[in-house]
Amino acid sequence: MNSMHLLVPVAALCAMATPCAQADELRTASYVVEITEHCPEGEVGCRDVSYVGRNIRTGKSIALKGEAVMHLCPDRVTPCSHEGYRFKSGKVEYRVTPDGMLLVTRGSEVLVEERGTWQPTAAEQVASVALAQSVGVQLESGYAVARAKLLGTSWKADSAWGKSGVHGQLAYRQYPEILCGEGYDAVCTGRFKKAEQAILLTIDQRTSKLRVTSVDQD
Repeated sequence: MNSMHLLVPVAALCAMATPCAQADELRTASYVVEITEHCPEGEVGCRDVSYVGRNIRTGKSIALKGEAVMHLCPDRVTPCSHEGYRFKSGKVEYRVTPDGMLLVTRGSEVLVEERGTWQPTAAEQVASVALAQSVGVQLESGYAVARAKLLGTSWKADSAWGKSGVHGQLAYRQYPEILCGEGYDAVCTGRFKKAEQAILLTIDQRTSKLRVTSVDQD
């Protein structure tokens, strides 16, 4: 296929008529994709969405316009759930799903099918750092160290979390609270509870010490 059709998002310009929206970034093995909704906050089914993409291997990029895709309720009118985004470049269609799938097709031909991970926004990163500090976890530390600190301050590991995936199997027997998605680059999270609060520790499973990359409210 033409290499231009394999390009993915990098950063969209903010529309002049609306506040500058925060771009959401998806990273797959081959692409960096940034998507920005240019609609008022809270609007369902935004039809003004920018897709700016970069091919990691070639450095080339492409910018597209598209829309959010909504699944309709049984009444066929009310939007029930968000199914991602759709963009077109001639006969080539780009789909990006909430669970991180990038699918590029031309008719029935699949040109790209890669699953990636959504990267935290700047605001989310600040919130993650603040939450980590408040619960005594140091980001970039090993999971075993972070886990010990949480257990030592009355947090409880949620062992049911580790078996809540589609296969019902533990990713790490020594850490039953860790749930991982599918594949080498899958996101893994450890869940802890304390009173009415629950937090998720995201870890990098590709590192031997299971480096903690973020702490978020659940």
